[in-house]
Amino acid sequence: MKQNFVWHFLISFAVILITAMLCSILQYHSAYDYFWFIIFSIVSVSGLVFAMVFGIFQSKLQQSLLNTTILLVLLSLYFIVLFYGFIHIKIDWQAISEGKAQLTLLQKFFKSDLSFWLAFLAPFILSFLTYTLKPKPNFS
Repeated sequence: MKQNFVWHFLISFAVILITAMLCSILQYHSAYDYFWFIIFSIVSVSGLVFAMVFGIFQSKLQQSLLNTTILLVLLSLYFIVLFYGFIHIKIDWQAISEGKAQLTLLQKFFKSDLSFWLAFLAPFILSFLTYTLKPKPNFS
């Protein structure tokens, strides 16, 4: 059981660390300010906590390493698209503050902090769904 947790943790943290690197490189090359180190730090530290908790969760549910890898690659792709949209979607903040314009739903999604933090819940929910929908062995 302990070795299973270690593998789930290592896969989780490796994928999140690669995601942190890609997001910080995207920030470095696409933005005018040099926030890349802050982006790398936030994604890495939150990814470390997530990897530990998700590794425990996956080992308790006895999920496969393939399941862990697929869920985390999906989370990684989501984060990369989220950071790309955050950097490249332009907003006229002056027009919004004057009341001449409002944020669209897409702009609200990409600029919201919740779209980053709630993404960490998706692998837990999908893993639990696969656990409940997986057929149980019948030993009769």
